[in-house]
Amino acid sequence: MKTIKNMKKFVILFAVIALVGCDEVDELTQIDFDTDITEEITVNLTEDNTSFTGNIMINLADNSDIEDYLSNIEDIEITEASYIIKNYVGEELATGTITATAASQNFGPYNHTFFTDAQNGTVFPFNDVNKLNTVANTLQSTNQLNVQLSGTQDPAQNGSFVIEVTFKLNVTAQAL
Repeated sequence: MKTIKNMKKFVILFAVIALVGCDEVDELTQIDFDTDITEEITVNLTEDNTSFTGNIMINLADNSDIEDYLSNIEDIEITEASYIIKNYVGEELATGTITATAASQNFGPYNHTFFTDAQNGTVFPFNDVNKLNTVANTLQSTNQLNVQLSGTQDPAQNGSFVIEVTFKLNVTAQAL
């Protein structure tokens, strides 16, 4: 009698797994969460040069939301990416461009009036979904990302500003 009860339990369990499917069982062991990664770089302008370049290194191990799941990440989606200019010191009417490059994907060039953009907190979004998917794949496979920021200024002047880059991520990982 016990064997028949155990057999019925086994058949019911097998039926549930067959009906639910392996994908659904896998989804039960996953966790999805959102996190932001924000990094800054200070750009120093000189009167001897009309161009500038700087790098930001993003490392997922440095993010407190992600660090525990680092080896269990199954997917990363960049839901938003952008930069703003802050703390501008220089000529009020100076203009220029900035291009951001990550995972060999270029975003920009974006045109600026540096003082005005810093004062207004103007957000410069990275809108190309295909390029963001490439960046997300690189971030997922290497757990880090180098973002190069390059640009021009006119007129050449001594000054500085901060570029704050933000990536908003949706992460899927196996639960711990």
